[in-house]
Amino acid sequence: MMSSAEGERLIGFEAAMQELAGLRLAAARYRSLEPAAAALLGELHDLGRSLRQANRRGLFTDDVVEASADRVRRLRAEWQGHLAVLRDSPLYRDALEAYSREDQKRLAVLLPALFTDLELDSSPPQLFQPITLTTHRRAGGSPFRAAADIASELDRTRREGLRPSPQRGDWWDTDLPSLSFTHELGAVDGAAALALESVPPPYAVFRDGEASLIFSARLLLDFSVILAESSDDTWFEAAEGSYAEYRDALARELRQRALPLRIVPAWG
Repeated sequence: MMSSAEGERLIGFEAAMQELAGLRLAAARYRSLEPAAAALLGELHDLGRSLRQANRRGLFTDDVVEASADRVRRLRAEWQGHLAVLRDSPLYRDALEAYSREDQKRLAVLLPALFTDLELDSSPPQLFQPITLTTHRRAGGSPFRAAADIASELDRTRREGLRPSPQRGDWWDTDLPSLSFTHELGAVDGAAALALESVPPPYAVFRDGEASLIFSARLLLDFSVILAESSDDTWFEAAEGSYAEYRDALARELRQRALPLRIVPAWG
């Protein structure tokens, strides 16, 4: 049976491995670190394989755990250093400054050089973002937000602009927040979407896989609201009478605030 001291060492080792894996994922976001991060992934796989082999052979001793932990700690310190150097690099500092100044032309040049797989989209299509209809806080037992609350929030967004959702975590999660969109309505999860008909200059739009990103702390652009004609979510019938009733109530609230609205066939 494993002693408490051995258990603590093993827990500490697993925590260090998880932290190192997180550092690798963070490093892989950045173009200058991605090749080395890929090599680190191979090293982590090798370490895991050697530990599994030692365990199968009955050789998973304190010495093996401690040697592996030392290796992980060295790698963790090394990659913490790599990321710190990147954050202090001229490219990264320039990107932070451009973001703080909303210098979209400068961001269009800097960000593809900084981030792996980020590409400037010179001809962005119509962009979509889901509108959240559900809540866990509404009284009365319904999981859906009140139509008037949704319409008021969208009216405020029209005046004050779209803002990235607050992020928590390390600096690589919080330093350069972006607004994420999809370029296909069918990829929107739910029955309501915000649509940017166009993104005029100076805003820069980037492709990151299937997502379209705009790096802005406050995006002031005209948008419309799209509602699906129907929904197969049975919760609407249970909580609101029917989806049609909920859709019509929301449409009335949106029209009262003169928010552009389209009701289209269901997608997805």
